[in-house]
Amino acid sequence: MSGMDGIAEQAQRDSAVRPSLRLGGQERAVDACRSLDLVTSHRAGPAFEADIISTWRDRPGQDATLSSGIVMELKRENGTMVQTISGQLPEGAPLDISYDFGGEGKSGLPRMQTNLKLDQAGAEPSRMRLRLRTELNRRVVPLRYGDSALTLTLETGRVFAWPEDGRFLSQRVGQAELVLDDGKIEDLNGFAIALAEATGLGPVIRTPEQIGRDLLQEDLGGPVKAPRYDLADEATAADVLEKALAASAVQIFGNIAPARLGDAEGIKQLRIGLRRLRSILKLFRKHLPEDQRDNLVAEAKRTASVLGQARDLDVFVEETLPAILETGLPGDSERQGLEALGHHADLIRQADKRAAMRLVDEDPGFAGFCVRLQVLLASAPWRDDERLQKPARKFAKKALGKALAKVEATGQTLAEAPPHSRHPLRVELKKLRYALHAFRPLYVKEERNPYLSALSLLQDEFGALNDAVVARDMVMRVAQSDLGSEDRLQIEAGAGYVTGWTQRGLTGQGDRVLEAWRAFEKLSPFWQEQA
Repeated sequence: MSGMDGIAEQAQRDSAVRPSLRLGGQERAVDACRSLDLVTSHRAGPAFEADIISTWRDRPGQDATLSSGIVMELKRENGTMVQTISGQLPEGAPLDISYDFGGEGKSGLPRMQTNLKLDQAGAEPSRMRLRLRTELNRRVVPLRYGDSALTLTLETGRVFAWPEDGRFLSQRVGQAELVLDDGKIEDLNGFAIALAEATGLGPVIRTPEQIGRDLLQEDLGGPVKAPRYDLADEATAADVLEKALAASAVQIFGNIAPARLGDAEGIKQLRIGLRRLRSILKLFRKHLPEDQRDNLVAEAKRTASVLGQARDLDVFVEETLPAILETGLPGDSERQGLEALGHHADLIRQADKRAAMRLVDEDPGFAGFCVRLQVLLASAPWRDDERLQKPARKFAKKALGKALAKVEATGQTLAEAPPHSRHPLRVELKKLRYALHAFRPLYVKEERNPYLSALSLLQDEFGALNDAVVARDMVMRVAQSDLGSEDRLQIEAGAGYVTGWTQRGLTGQGDRVLEAWRAFEKLSPFWQEQA
């Protein structure tokens, strides 16, 4: 299952029987659910707990899809050890054996009929490689919430994997799955949001087994970009909304774990995902429940602001200052000032990064936001909106036309505006680009690429201009921070050099922005011709 499919279908897995939502995060947050008042006050019966060890073995040369090989699971249930062996034998015959030891601590197997299929497989135990192993503690809690019966399953532990190259990889697991056994989907969603806000747990799209499969492919769950998607010629506006929202959710949810660890690229991609989401919600604002939409927009904006501070200093420390030093122009004293400035900027950057990590890891507002987004995707109110059943291209022509009109109106004074005052146009261009990406699969490459390429070039020029403006802002922020008297003179010297360097850059870059803007203005919008 792809990331997008997982997001779109997560709350509807087994929907014919039991809708569910899966949350995840730090193990300590999952463990905290055991004594959480929200859980204990709604418990509807005794909890069940089990320690589970599962392994998967195969022969050399088999793939990592778990389509063959043998899976062995050892489960301790209330003092009894239960062993299960299952899998697919080389000849395609199924294998499924289950037995118990009669009591914890006892050794030896009970008498059982020999499984002839296993004997015929001819796979000696010594030649079966260990590929996956999961060690989980599972606690199952029955709940009564509102008018509904729910089941909460808490899992903590670790997944181990041995890829083809013989390396050993592992990943900690902390997940909580909510299942609606009987009652209203609104109760399931309401409890999930309350649980997220109480613990900081957020949506996950991979089960422990899927994490293991990814580890076998040496996918450690790093930063992800929004996936591309296809749209049929007869696609409706509702189809676009659903796929665009799912893609933004993949980018947001997929970068929570990297951002939680302070990964700079993860923070960057999470921020982009939040911007993409806000753009989509604005495009379709008349077709979404107002309360849900406004809550998502406000929280996405707040979160992006916190992430933005860390991201701006990342660019300043990792890109802007090194670029200045690499020119070879600063003298010795100026170089010392730049290095002192960079040192203090990095201290502030680390503090900003910790703030971003805390927000992603434990902030109740962000956790609730993520589950609300998951709930919106699962409920899919747009499917019942007759206004969105119109052809997607017809909807795109109007929506993209409005976005372009705002760009053109903002750009009318571009030539007269000083370089540092051109940010509003950059913002409108980003909104247009996110909107174009939502509808892009509707149009053939030959028609869309010239326009998108010109827009990309214009945004690159604006990006360089913005980096210079941000660099100046970062210099002011560092210079106004709490500095020791010995460092102040050096930092002020470095700050002065950066200010002068960025001012020169603003002048030249402003001309390049204007040139790219004039080239972009000459292009005809491709969607007006194809709608």
